[in-house]
Amino acid sequence: MAKLYADRSHGAMAIQAFLYAPLYKIKISHLTIAAIWLLHNEIIDYIFDMMPTYGSLSNYQNQIGYFTFWLSIVVIIVVYQISVKKQIKNMS
Repeated sequence: MAKLYADRSHGAMAIQAFLYAPLYKIKISHLTIAAIWLLHNEIIDYIFDMMPTYGSLSNYQNQIGYFTFWLSIVVIIVVYQISVKKQIKNMS
């Protein structure tokens, strides 16, 4: 039950982020700091084995780490495209 709630909660947060994204005033410095933090977290979690363990999912740790890393890269690119690049274009 807790996993189902966590999945719904994370899904709702993702939808909320996309709904509010056009309203954010994200600068390249904000994105840079967030990207460093996000990628640092992935390194700590999946290279130094500091992430929570979920029983049978441990068997797929390498695949989950790889997918999570690339998902983080995609998120950084999407935020840049939606927010930062648009602001730079509007300044020109």
